[in-house]
Amino acid sequence: MVVGADQAWSRGGHKRPPRERYAPKLPQRGAQTGQVGVERPRQGLRDVAAATYVARVKPRRLLARLREGDLHNVRFTDFRRLVERAGFVLVRVEGSHHVYRHQAVPVLLNLQDANGMAKPYQIRQFLRTMEGYALNLRDGR
Repeated sequence: MVVGADQAWSRGGHKRPPRERYAPKLPQRGAQTGQVGVERPRQGLRDVAAATYVARVKPRRLLARLREGDLHNVRFTDFRRLVERAGFVLVRVEGSHHVYRHQAVPVLLNLQDANGMAKPYQIRQFLRTMEGYALNLRDGR
């Protein structure tokens, strides 16, 4: 009995079945009816735009929460928006380090993305910088 490549792996063989790298091509809807160029919508593929939506926190609310002392569970993207709204400008990105500067502050602000969250000690540094140089948030768009 001859064993195919897709069956050999289940019997202790070394070959595994090939994985599909791309979504399967679906036949055109017009193929049966004679219509040409009408594509059938793909089924089973999720909408990328809907999957990447993340709720945002308003910078003023986030700043009020941070000033109350709740420094944990802050999304890095929300914290970046807050820092930029405070007037800091992104100078460079080296790996996971985002370096910001401000015209009125002679110190650079270094932020790191730790699995999508901001580090509490960096939030404290930002708050001390804001208080020490009397910085406020700019008006929104």
